[in-house]
Amino acid sequence: MSRVVWILGGDSRNGWAAKYLVAHGVQVHTHGVPDFPDDPLPKSFQEVILPFPSFQGALLKGGSAIPVEELLCRTESGTIVYGGLMKSWKEAINEQGGTVID
Repeated sequence: MSRVVWILGGDSRNGWAAKYLVAHGVQVHTHGVPDFPDDPLPKSFQEVILPFPSFQGALLKGGSAIPVEELLCRTESGTIVYGGLMKSWKEAINEQGGTVID
């Protein structure tokens, strides 16, 4: 199975990360990343890169205001979530079976 990474929300740094990963052979999907298309969210995530810092209340940081619930309902055993300043959301992601790299 090929590596599939989703990048959610954020700012131009997340766009740079998307370009870098694509250049290195990773299949990348974006949602809420400025100047990138919003791909329809999948049923579940394999790997997810969040903004830095990741959350603003119950929303992912960035202009698109993605509810954290959209992340949680797609997190399952084996999902890897990369983010920053995860705080209480780290525990919620772990409860869904995900692994957080903060």
